[in-house]
Order: sequence, then C-alpha cells, then structure tokens
Amino acid sequence: MKRLLLLGILMGHSVAWGLEPVLHQPAPHYQIPLEKEFKRLLSGKGRRDPAIAVLLAGVPPVLAVQGLGQAYNGEIGKGMFFFGIGQLSYATWATGVDATTTNIGRAVFIGSWIVSTIDAYRSAMRINRRRGHPKLLTPLPRPASAYTWRRSP
Repeated sequence: MKRLLLLGILMGHSVAWGLEPVLHQPAPHYQIPLEKEFKRLLSGKGRRDPAIAVLLAGVPPVLAVQGLGQAYNGEIGKGMFFFGIGQLSYATWATGVDATTTNIGRAVFIGSWIVSTIDAYRSAMRINRRRGHPKLLTPLPRPASAYTWRRSP
C-alpha cells in the first residue's frame, strides 16, 4: 500500500512537471493587442498623432494635471515644467488669501493650460515632420492596382 501511494505521488509529480510548459505559456500576440503599440511609443520612432496630443493636453483643466501632451510626444522635461507650473498655479488659485491672489493663480493656470495645449500640437507636428511622416490632412498616395497601373514607354 505504501508503495502504491509513493508511486502515485511520484507519478503525479512527474505529470505536473510534464504539464508545466503547457500551463505557463506566455499569452499569444492576439491577446495583448497594445503591446506592440506600447513598444512603438516607448521606442520614440513612431508617428505622433497631434489629435491625441491635444486631447491629452486638453484634459488638465478637469484633472488639474498639465504636461500629458508633452509626455505623449516624448518631451518629458517640458511636460514636467508644465506640470509644475500647473500645480503651483492651481495651489495658488485654491488657497488664495485674497481675490487678487486667486485671480492671478486662475489666470496663470488657464494661460499655461492654453500654451501647453498649443505646444503639444505643434510639437507633435514638428516631430512628425522631422521623422518624414506626412501630415494628417494630406492624402496618402494610393498604391497602383491592376486597373490603374500603366507602363511608361
């Protein structure tokens, strides 16, 4: 009886070792659709979408966080600068002692938000231009098909 129990434990252990590669396989590529996009964004080689940069830079009046558009563009230092200006002006606006201090904080916050949004758009366009990507509104050249392709003489 002890031998059967020992044999069962050893066989169960070896079966578990045999199933381990099947149970611990990494997820297939189609289950992680954003992995390729994250690698492209982190590599800094891909195209920057100006619309996404503007949307990320435009969110801060709701969240009181500025510099997200610059971070999307890969300009971390500029993003931290806008983040610091935004936080300082928001703190001044929220804890103003008198109406003048509150108004100055509010004006600086809104002004830096507008400048941050414009800068995020222009930076995305500049990055795309330097990397040789076409503008969004320019039509992309169509590939020749069997019906439109003609040989030059």
